[in-house]
Amino acid sequence: MERRQYLCERYGLSPSDLTLLLEDIWAFTEETPERYVLRRHSELQKRGWTNEGIFKRLAGELAAGRFAAEPRSLRQIRRIIYG
Repeated sequence: MERRQYLCERYGLSPSDLTLLLEDIWAFTEETPERYVLRRHSELQKRGWTNEGIFKRLAGELAAGRFAAEPRSLRQIRRIIYG
């Protein structure tokens, strides 16, 4: 059985839904820690978070996340966002 067909049957997805899911997964696996910080900063700001809270949250997310990078300090996170 072809892989895509197997995944569609296994998870009850249409071929177009599977394509969207795989594109999202690919995008997330290709995201660098810097791009992640910028994206999450924007998302959390839109939810009304303050920068102080955002920086602490991002430090925790990076430390527990999917990146093989070293943990980032709050200062390093601010520098990613503001240069």
